Amino acid sequence: MRTLLVVFGLLVAAPAIADAPDIKGSFGFDYMKPKSSKCAKVTGALLTKLTKSYTCAAVDEGSTASGKPGVADCKAKKGTSQYLLLKTMEDCKLERQTQLDNALARDRVRVQQVTPR
Repeated sequence: MRTLLVVFGLLVAAPAIADAPDIKGSFGFDYMKPKSSKCAKVTGALLTKLTKSYTCAAVDEGSTASGKPGVADCKAKKGTSQYLLLKTMEDCKLERQTQLDNALARDRVRVQQVTPR
C-alpha cells in the first residue's frame, strides 16, 4: 500500500516538474522595478534565488511587450517581485526598454488628460 501511494505521488507530481521552464542561462530583470533593475544572466545566486523563492511559469508566445519570445515569468512566493526571463541579453534589454517606454507614454497620456486646456 505504501509503495502504491509513493508511485501515485510521483505520477501526480511529474507533470508539474515537467512543465517547469529551464531558466538557467536565460536573462531577466525584475519588471516590478524596471527603472532600477538591470538585465542579468540567470546563473549562480540569481538562479538559486529564482528556483527557491519564486514560482516560474512558461510565457505565452507573443505576450512580451517587445514581441521577443519569453522563457519564463517568475513571481516571488512572498512579496511583489516578478522577473521576466528571455533567451538573450539583447532581447532582455529590448524588453526592459520597451516596458519603460510604454510606461512613459502612459504617463504622458495621463498628464494630457489631467491638464486643463
